[in-house]
Amino acid sequence: MSRERTPAQQRIVDELFTHQDRPVWDAGVRDRVRSGLEDALRADVEAMGEAIFVGKYQLDQIHRCEGRFAATAAREFAWTVQMIRGRVAHTAIEIAMMDPDAGTPLDLIDRAVAALSDGSEQESVARFLKDLDAVDMARLKGEANNAVVGFMSDWPAIDRRWYPRTEASARAHLFGGRVKLGAKYDMAFGPPDGMRARVVIVDFKTGKRHSSHVDDLRYYALVETLKTGVPPFRVASYYLHEADFHVETITEELLGTAVRRTADGIRRIIALQSREPVLNPGPHCLFCPARETCQPGMRWIETERPPGEPADEDGF
Repeated sequence: MSRERTPAQQRIVDELFTHQDRPVWDAGVRDRVRSGLEDALRADVEAMGEAIFVGKYQLDQIHRCEGRFAATAAREFAWTVQMIRGRVAHTAIEIAMMDPDAGTPLDLIDRAVAALSDGSEQESVARFLKDLDAVDMARLKGEANNAVVGFMSDWPAIDRRWYPRTEASARAHLFGGRVKLGAKYDMAFGPPDGMRARVVIVDFKTGKRHSSHVDDLRYYALVETLKTGVPPFRVASYYLHEADFHVETITEELLGTAVRRTADGIRRIIALQSREPVLNPGPHCLFCPARETCQPGMRWIETERPPGEPADEDGF
């Protein structure tokens, strides 16, 4: 039985799924985006050493502080409760989309944790979950449950005709694979339809708004364009704590902005193969693995840190 939508749910349907003015792109848009990137990077790539992989996380890090980028890249990766909650929440939502009778949000969380703990998806995730004590597991489930409840309460029921997909990956190669671009969309909707823009990409956030979230969305649009040859129709950051979102309709001007930011970030990443990083202290210092040995960073934390920091840097 269908339920009446709340105003917040109806706005999502109106803004993301029922808008009829879908542009039709010309077939040369992918070539223009690729040429823009490769023309801007050709000299840097010709001089660089090993091939590089770039995603939204790497671009965000390099634009905030090269020192933090280098420190993060050098440390051994380790899962945290904050990081794993998104994986659990996404798995729970995916179960709910595939099985509408799967149960309450807490039931979905339990099923998601059980599925991730069996190791078939990623061994490091399973090992992390199995090593959690009861208190940390309760915290993990509680935080993931808050996200799932927020999604199920404030989003409309997902119509299968919207072609929903979660954790949707996209890849693109430049210069024959010497530079690899990658993205993983929290959720994506829309079937292909020639050169007509149909895809909608949504990035979920549990923290406060940040200007970098807009850059993330435009980067997603760039990678989707390189992958499929057709830009998405719209991209949106959805803030679960606000039941609100920032949405942009993709234009060639926005793709050009993404090309310039991405090229600048890649140039900086390549440059770090042969020079020391430039330090740029700021709120990101609170989360930097090198903060205790970085004098500019510690000085910012001790003298310039505004009231209310730290912020939750993690998204969904």
